[in-house]
Amino acid sequence: MNLVHNRRQTLARLLLVLIAALATTAGAADSDDSSAPAGDAFWRGSAGWWASDNTYLNGELQQKIPQYNSLVHIEIAGDRVVSTTHRFYPPGDAAGYYSQGRVADDRGIELVSVTTMQATAGGALDTVSVSPAIAVQPGTTITVTLSPTVALQQKIEPQSGRPSYHTLVTLPAPDRRYTAMFGIRTGEESGEVAAGDLRGLALYASRRIDASEEPELRERFRTINRVAAVVRGDRDGNTVVELLP
Repeated sequence: MNLVHNRRQTLARLLLVLIAALATTAGAADSDDSSAPAGDAFWRGSAGWWASDNTYLNGELQQKIPQYNSLVHIEIAGDRVVSTTHRFYPPGDAAGYYSQGRVADDRGIELVSVTTMQATAGGALDTVSVSPAIAVQPGTTITVTLSPTVALQQKIEPQSGRPSYHTLVTLPAPDRRYTAMFGIRTGEESGEVAAGDLRGLALYASRRIDASEEPELRERFRTINRVAAVVRGDRDGNTVVELLP
C-alpha cells in the first residue's frame, strides 16, 4: 500500500512540476541571439547524459508499465540535435514487440533509438530521422522551445492532420529534466475510439549524470529489467536484435 501511495505521490508531483513549467513560459524568451540550436538555452541545458525512472499509463490512467528506466544522451551537432535513448523495458508487451518475439516472456529488452532533429528557418527543430524504424510512429514531428527551460514537441498524424503525440519537457534545475508524453487518438485508429481520446501517458523523471556513470547504470538497468536482448537500428534503420549471453 505504501509503495502504491508513494508512486501516486511521485506522479502527482511530476505533473505539478510540468504544469508549473508551462505557467512560467509567458514572456520568457531566450536572450541569446545565436543561431538555433547551439544558441538556444534550452538545448544547451539539455546536452549531456541523463538517467531516468519512467512509468507508462494507458488511456484509463491505469499503469501499463509501472516502472522502467532509460539513459539519454543529447548532443548538439551544428544545426542538429542528436538524441540517443536507451529504454530498458521489463518483461511484457513492449519487450515482445520490439524484440520481434525473440525474447522469452519473462525477459526484458534494451531498445536503443537515435533521433536526429534539424533546425528550421523559424528556429524550431524538425525530426529528420529515427532509427530503428520499428520505433517510428507515422507523421511529422516538430519541437519548439517555449522558454529557456521548456520545450513542446508535437507529432502530426499524416492522414488526419491532427497531433497524435504531445511531449512536454522541462528543465526546472540544471540537474533535473522532466518529460510528459501524451498519446492522443486522432480518429484514424481502428476500434471504438474518437479523436481526442487519450491513448496513454508516459512520464520520465530524469537526473543529470556524468558520462563515466553511464556504463554502470546501463548494467544496473539491464539487471533490474531482466534484459535479454539489445534492439537497435543498422545503417539503413532496419531492426537488429542482439541476444545477450
